[in-house]
Amino acid sequence: MVALQGFRSLLKIQPCIQRPNNSQTLGLLNQFINYTKVNYNVTYEEPNEFVFTGFTAVLWLAQILHKAGTKEAHSGKLLASQFLNRSFSTPNTAHYYVDEQGERQNRMCIMTFNVASRSFEVP
Repeated sequence: MVALQGFRSLLKIQPCIQRPNNSQTLGLLNQFINYTKVNYNVTYEEPNEFVFTGFTAVLWLAQILHKAGTKEAHSGKLLASQFLNRSFSTPNTAHYYVDEQGERQNRMCIMTFNVASRSFEVP
């Protein structure tokens, strides 16, 4: 037990895991689970962030095309620049930020050790 008390001073930094928290997102997740089971014979129970990645990318593109004029929509370079250094928020997914280099930046969580549960948790 003394060793566990020592872990209380440790901090753990990792990407934040955002779980679906509304009925619309959970419904969409169930559609994905059923679709992959029926069409690809692949089953999973616990989703990870990659389940929504393709869907999210399409939503981002829709936001960009909706906002862009016809000039940007016909130029790949101008269209691609609309994704840079920008935050995206969609109804069914988390908030994301794409930096000036085009890399998605994940939110990071600082976690502390909970002696009672013997696990790291976001305070």
